[in-house]
Amino acid sequence: MQIQILTAPAASNTFTVQGAPLLLTPAFAAIAIGSTASGIIAEAIPVAAGDKILLYVSLTAASPIAAVAGFVSAGINIV
Repeated sequence: MQIQILTAPAASNTFTVQGAPLLLTPAFAAIAIGSTASGIIAEAIPVAAGDKILLYVSLTAASPIAAVAGFVSAGINIV
C-alpha cells in the first residue's frame, strides 16, 4: 500500500502529485482482520492559503491483493 499527497490551487480542481509516495510496511501478501501497516516520511511541500490537499491511498502494482476495505489515519503538519 502507498500514500500520496496531491495539491490543487484554490480556484482549480486539477490536483498535482507532490513528493515521493510513502510505501507502507509491512507489504501484505494476504490480509487478516486487524492487520495494520505504517510509515513516515519527511516532505517539504509548499502550499498557499486556500490550496486544496488530497491524501490518496492505493495498492502498489506489485500487490497480490485486489482490494482492501478499512480506515486510514494521517497527520500533516503545515507550518
